[in-house]
Amino acid sequence: MYISDVEALTGFRYCNRCHKQAFRIGDPNLQTSMRNHMKKCSKNGGKIIKKVILERFAKPFVPHILSNKTYKYLLANNLVHLFKPTQYYITYDIETLEKKINEKFGDSSQVTATLIPYAIASTVKLASGIHSFYYDIRTDNFLDKWLEQLFEEAKQVKKDNKYNDETIPQYYEVPVIGFNSAKFDTSVLFKNLKSKDWSISKYLGSSTIAKQIVIKHKCSSIQLRFIDFKIYSMQNKLKDAVRDFGNGQYKKGRFPHEFINTNNYMEEINKSEPFPIEAFDNQLRNKKLSEVKYQAYLIEATQFANRWDYLKHYNILDTRILIEPIDYLINLMFKYKVDMLANISMSQCSNAIKYSMAYNDFDINGDYNLEFTDKSIEITMCYWRAKVDSYIEQDNKKNRDS
Repeated sequence: MYISDVEALTGFRYCNRCHKQAFRIGDPNLQTSMRNHMKKCSKNGGKIIKKVILERFAKPFVPHILSNKTYKYLLANNLVHLFKPTQYYITYDIETLEKKINEKFGDSSQVTATLIPYAIASTVKLASGIHSFYYDIRTDNFLDKWLEQLFEEAKQVKKDNKYNDETIPQYYEVPVIGFNSAKFDTSVLFKNLKSKDWSISKYLGSSTIAKQIVIKHKCSSIQLRFIDFKIYSMQNKLKDAVRDFGNGQYKKGRFPHEFINTNNYMEEINKSEPFPIEAFDNQLRNKKLSEVKYQAYLIEATQFANRWDYLKHYNILDTRILIEPIDYLINLMFKYKVDMLANISMSQCSNAIKYSMAYNDFDINGDYNLEFTDKSIEITMCYWRAKVDSYIEQDNKKNRDS
C-alpha cells in the first residue's frame, strides 16, 4: 500500500534530516520545536544522540497502574472500588467477493485476485442490551452508510462506558472489534475511512496490517477505535474462539464463500432455494461438506425467504457470536484490575497482569520506607558515564553491537 500524504494520515510532521523525530501538526509551537530540533540535528549529522538523564527519585515499574490513567487516578484518590472495565463496544464483519485480476507488478510480484466487499454487519453491545444492523451492495455507498450509523451507535456506547464523575480521567474512544480484521477488513475499508465527515486520527501498524486505526468524526468528535480480536487471543479461527471462550449458545454458521464470486453473486443470491451441497466444496483445502452438516444447514436455511436474507443472518451471526468471547476475556483480565480494551496487545495485558499480581498486597497508604545501615552509593553522572563507556569498550573488544 502506497501512502501519498503521510502528514495527512498520521497528523505528524517528520524531520527532513533524521526522519525519526515527529511533531504534531496541530501544535501551536510546531515551527519553534522544529527549528530547535533542526539545529541539533544538523550538528549531529542527522543522528539522534541519546543522553542519560537520571531520575531524582526511584520509580517502581507498575504498568497495570501507570499505563491506565483512569486506574491511576482512582488508586491515588482511594476510589479503586469505582474502577470498571470498558465493557460496551461494537463488533463488525465484512463479507467479500473474490475478483480475479492476475496483474503483474514488476518481475517478481503478481496479484492474482482482489477482494470486493458486498455485505457488512455490526452488533452493538450497550447497557440496555444487544442489537445488530446490516448493509449490503444493493444499497448505494453501503460502506459509507454503515460508517454513518456506526458513529450514531457509538454515541450511546460512549455514554454507557463513561463514569458519572466527569473529573475522572477516562478513555472516550469507542472500540470497534473485528475478527482477523487487521489484515483483511481494514484494508477493504481503508478508502472509506477518510471523507468529508470523518478522518483517520491515529494509525498503528504496518502498510499491510493495521493493528489499530482511530477514526474521528469532524462534527461530533466521536472516535471509533478499530481493533482486531486476535490481538487479545491466539485463536486463528472464529469458531475456535467461540468454542474456547463462548457460552455454547451460538455457533458459527455456514456460507459457500468460494461458490459466490463477482460474476455470479447477483444471480445466485437472488435465488430463493438453499445452496446445493456442491456449493460448499472447499477446493483450496480439498474438503467437502458432510451430509449431516448439510442437513443442518437446510433446516436453518428454510427459515429465510431467499439467499439474501440468509446472507444477512450469516453476516450478523458472525458479529453476534464474538460478544461472549470478548466479554469472557474482559472479565478474566478485570480480576487483576486490567482493562483489556484499554490495551493494544495480548503481551501488554499479560505484562500488566503479572505486575498486578506482584503488587496484590500493595497499600497506597502503607509505609514502605526501608532503613539501611550500609553506606549508600551516590550515583553521579560521571560515575554512570564511566560505567557506560566501560561496557562500550568491552563490546568493541568482542565486536559486539552496543
